[in-house]
Amino acid sequence: MPDRAACRALALGFALLPGAANAHSPAPGIEGFYLGVLHPLTSLAQVLAFLALGLVFGQRWPRSFALGWAVFAAGCVMGIVLGQMGVPMSAAEPVLLALALGAGVLAALWPSGPAIPAIVLAGMAGIVIGLVSI
Repeated sequence: MPDRAACRALALGFALLPGAANAHSPAPGIEGFYLGVLHPLTSLAQVLAFLALGLVFGQRWPRSFALGWAVFAAGCVMGIVLGQMGVPMSAAEPVLLALALGAGVLAALWPSGPAIPAIVLAGMAGIVIGLVSI
């Protein structure tokens, strides 16, 4: 099993090689991989979901912060895989707005509650954002 330094170096190497990624370009001057990285910031619903999840997990620092964002990342990967398999996502905006509302209410009304509802919201938001990123 490779050590952590080798894994980090390999991940950094892949992150610096954006030539293989393709994405549409609604922003002039930004193409390819970098547009794909910025894609979740092009929709108000996606930005609101990120902000609400940031509030929820910021309040739960450090006990469930890493787990929540790991579940979100796994959901994004799952959504991308489902999108590549042809699963349609036609109502992404209302779903993301509902998830953002749920996370915002959770952050406002239950800041010290258990992390399970926040982690479930993070996974669901990750799946939807992954699906709409295809």
